[in-house]
Amino acid sequence: MMQALYFFPVCLIQMGKNPYIWLFEYLFYSGPKRIFIFCYWLSLFSLMTLIVLIIKAQIKADKNFLKDNKLAKIRKIFHLLILIVFLLGFLYDRSLLLLCSFGMLILLLILETVRYFKIEPIGTLVQEFLEIFLDEKDTNSSLILSHIYLLVGLSFPFWFSDAKKFNIAELSGFITVGIGDSFAAIIGSKFGKHKLPGSNKSVEGTAAMVLSQLIFYLILFKIGLVDLTNNWNMCFVALNLVLSGYIESFTIDNDNLILPVVIYPFLNLIK
Repeated sequence: MMQALYFFPVCLIQMGKNPYIWLFEYLFYSGPKRIFIFCYWLSLFSLMTLIVLIIKAQIKADKNFLKDNKLAKIRKIFHLLILIVFLLGFLYDRSLLLLCSFGMLILLLILETVRYFKIEPIGTLVQEFLEIFLDEKDTNSSLILSHIYLLVGLSFPFWFSDAKKFNIAELSGFITVGIGDSFAAIIGSKFGKHKLPGSNKSVEGTAAMVLSQLIFYLILFKIGLVDLTNNWNMCFVALNLVLSGYIESFTIDNDNLILPVVIYPFLNLIK
């Protein structure tokens, strides 16, 4: 309540306008493209909610429904849907993506606070929604942060970049988490037979991560967004591939956040 009392007058003074009216006009009176993107995002959110309800019904009928690597695959489906959200915003309206990513971060932090302190009636609903997708990294703490780490990992490169000028560093979260980590999980869970020394990750999964990212860099080169004929750029790309593969394979922390944070400064060096 105190934050709301502070937020409203400050925005009113700075903007000279009611911030809630400004937000409504920004979303719905800035042309049909922005309305389409926003409605498309809402439809994806509805699809995610429907998937969760179906999964909950399946778990109720069969307690072993999420065994045999199904959980990892389902988590990557959500990764894919979130990537579609970010890709659409990145291609067509970066300022809208920037605003909505900040707004979503605030919303998720509020929901996690409500869940942690069990503030009813929402706290129990949020707990039931999130506990379906918990893995070993979430169960080590009373906080559930994987989804927040994913959002920050994908968003922070946009927060620190110029929305009017393309920089490949903006895609550090998309490349490492969206493409590399997703392929590593899918291929590793399906075909992973050989474990890396000192890790529970497979050689096949790590190879898929490196190869999928390399293919994406080549696509960027083909469409003229990155110059791989520059020797330094090639060195930085190779370094990023090695670092991301190593971190994904051996980190015990949440790689949704660690991967983009580590790779971002190196991608900034690519001209």
